[in-house]
Amino acid sequence: MKRRLVLLLILLGFGCSRARPIPPTPTPTPTSALPTPTLAPTFTPTLPPYITYRVEQGDSPWSIALEFGVTVEALLEANGLSEDAILDVGQELLIPLALEEATPQPTSSPQGIIYKVAPGDNLWSIALEFGVTVEALMEANGLSEDTILDIGQELIIPQD
Repeated sequence: MKRRLVLLLILLGFGCSRARPIPPTPTPTPTSALPTPTLAPTFTPTLPPYITYRVEQGDSPWSIALEFGVTVEALLEANGLSEDAILDVGQELLIPLALEEATPQPTSSPQGIIYKVAPGDNLWSIALEFGVTVEALMEANGLSEDTILDIGQELIIPQD
């Protein structure tokens, strides 16, 4: 057993006076002088403005699109719905508004301010925006509660 251990030690190099291996000589490595590339700016499209609408009893994609002056296709696409979609009461829908029509600019007239109806407008929202009552708005324009506004229709906003 002792003999095997001595033999093993000899084979492994213990007790030998061998020269140690010479460590490798370091050699310089050239570094890259190239600048770090920068990415070109990317274009982020501006999404059209939307308003939210909560579905009420009796609503359909067609009636909602008509009320807000948008196409049924645009309404369905904005909400990821198919043509045969059934709406649930209380469901929230996005109503897309055209960018150029999203911020109509009122003009003045002798009777009051002339306002062009934009997608999503209704008598209540216009009256609220200009601080008048719905009744005063209807009276100034000869409208009734059942009136459906058309996009681009001009309304007189009565002034005190």
